[in-house]
Amino acid sequence: MNPTAVFQGLKLRGGVDLRGRGTAGMVDNDSDRMLGRRTLLAGTGAAVMTALSGCVGDVVDAGDEVRETRVEQFDAADLAALSVDTPNGRIHVEGEDRETIDLRAEKRAGTQQALESATLSVDRADGRLSVSVDVDRSIDLDGSTPRVDVELTVPSTLRLARADGVNGDVDVGAVAGDLVAETTNGDVTVSDVDGAVHAESTNGDVRVEDVAGDVAVETTNGDVDVTTVAGDATVDTVTGSVDVADVARAAWDSVETPASDLEVTATGTVSADASRLTQLFENLFRNAVEHGPRLDADPADGHARPGVTVTVGALPDGLYVADDGVGIPAAEREAAFESGYTTAEDGTGFGLDIVTEIVEAHGWTIDLRESAGGGARFEIGGMERDTPD
Repeated sequence: MNPTAVFQGLKLRGGVDLRGRGTAGMVDNDSDRMLGRRTLLAGTGAAVMTALSGCVGDVVDAGDEVRETRVEQFDAADLAALSVDTPNGRIHVEGEDRETIDLRAEKRAGTQQALESATLSVDRADGRLSVSVDVDRSIDLDGSTPRVDVELTVPSTLRLARADGVNGDVDVGAVAGDLVAETTNGDVTVSDVDGAVHAESTNGDVRVEDVAGDVAVETTNGDVDVTTVAGDATVDTVTGSVDVADVARAAWDSVETPASDLEVTATGTVSADASRLTQLFENLFRNAVEHGPRLDADPADGHARPGVTVTVGALPDGLYVADDGVGIPAAEREAAFESGYTTAEDGTGFGLDIVTEIVEAHGWTIDLRESAGGGARFEIGGMERDTPD
């Protein structure tokens, strides 16, 4: 392809739209490539915040969630670069004509304990300011995954080296490059960057415009729109074949499943992001084991309960995950996919909103029905399946 070709709304496989100057390349169906740069298990990943010197913090009880806001300002005179990382939340960085860096972070969680389970740290060393969110995995989050949204207003001449997310959008504008902007579950939007850009999302759209350098874009399950690029533009979309039985059993092994059993009758492969399909199975298995078992009539300690049998089976255009537990009432099945839904007085949710995000990111559908054993049966359709002869 002529490197000086001008693209006018050219649409390529995988939902790619290139406009401006540049070259384009694409890789499809690379089953040997590792899909998903990182995995965040529901209920285990999150963001936490430590008190910053001179910052302002307000904790607000909003009924179904607790929120805390932190604000801090930094002198950027001796800084050459900036990086920001939050595993569960939105990242927004905007450049302006200024000499300071303004940081605003909002943390949200379903419980105070979950809110306090995490730390936002700011490290200043060797001319770089690093803003990162980490999790104390020794703390029981009880199903409530904290979220931290980070907003930074920075000098437009300051180089943003990395904006790295997992569950959340990354939005960057009017900064200096060279920049790496990545997320796993969310959209990446980059505009007006003086330098090169690498933008990547596993399950989300990537939009890049007005870049004074080369652009490299990657996505597994999303559209790409690249506009007005001074250098070359390279686009890489990836789809992989994933063995259903292998992924299901690996997911089962990563979840605590006391007194419960897994049966996998589905065979063959599906076209999916392996890490996200694993997370989908983990959430459905965890839901079945934690919420499905029928309580003992007179448990000795008030908590004992038998396990369930979970089955992963095949549908003509997808898969189902069923259990023989108590099930979910028909009148509540639609609400079950909403964040925070639970049938337990002390519960914080089934985690099915995350399952919905994964399903929608792949372009699949999901329905909740009653299983043959009277429990819950989740049917996932619209999959590209390849079954053995």
